Amino acid sequence: MTFFRNAQQTQVIQTEQGAWSAADGRNELRTDGVRTPDVYTYKWVDPDTVNYVRVAASPADYAFFTERRVR
Repeated sequence: MTFFRNAQQTQVIQTEQGAWSAADGRNELRTDGVRTPDVYTYKWVDPDTVNYVRVAASPADYAFFTERRVR
């Protein structure tokens, strides 16, 4: 998974590898090299926007965030 700074996807922030799963309002991210998974609940706002709230994660991770699809 690659994270970009801009909508044009020309400014890479970082790239991560691992296993991610999402079902029934729960998202679990197991990033390679990280001992414990990040676990979030999620709720769709509209077809292109999803809100996440942290359930369990390392202290450095986000407590909540919103993700928007760029078309």
